Amino acid sequence: MSRYAIMLTTLKHRMRNKIKFISLLLALTISLAAFGTSLAQNSVAQPRNIDDLKQSRVLEARKRSVKRLMNNHISRVSRSISKLSSVLDRIETRREKMVAAGYNVDEIDDMIADAKLEKATAEEMLNDAKALYQQIDSATDPKVKAQEFIDAMSDFRKQMKVFHGSLKEIVKEMRDVEGSNRLQNLRNNSGRENN
Repeated sequence: MSRYAIMLTTLKHRMRNKIKFISLLLALTISLAAFGTSLAQNSVAQPRNIDDLKQSRVLEARKRSVKRLMNNHISRVSRSISKLSSVLDRIETRREKMVAAGYNVDEIDDMIADAKLEKATAEEMLNDAKALYQQIDSATDPKVKAQEFIDAMSDFRKQMKVFHGSLKEIVKEMRDVEGSNRLQNLRNNSGRENN
């Protein structure tokens, strides 16, 4: 396997692990909401007794825990975007070498432009998810914001799969172009030797 194929396969496996993380995050969010949505709405008011004080502390601790998990997830997916971006940069470098070698890269150029658009869309989706993460503390119902975050990250994952798939297609097309050109060169060289 080539270096690009191994890297793309590794990123695919990492995306599967992120799906497991999102389900854990959803479970924590549901437990947070089930524990005390009314407490979240009344968190500004002073606790009336010891039980209210304990419940509000537990609620705040759960909020911090959920935010920490969300922040870790955002960091992880940010790294995955940067890794796929570096793959795209290497693809562009390889494209330049192919142009210098005389390959026809018109179709590859179109595919690279599409991949850049998909990358920009993924980055925009990640920024939207970051904005939802910032709104959780000020939300009157953290469960709703957490669910919006989970939905945004689900859409982001789908976009990353599209971006990843387009990079795989570009690599495949580059190999096909290089392979067909090598085959043509072999045919031309064998024709010259026969004459």
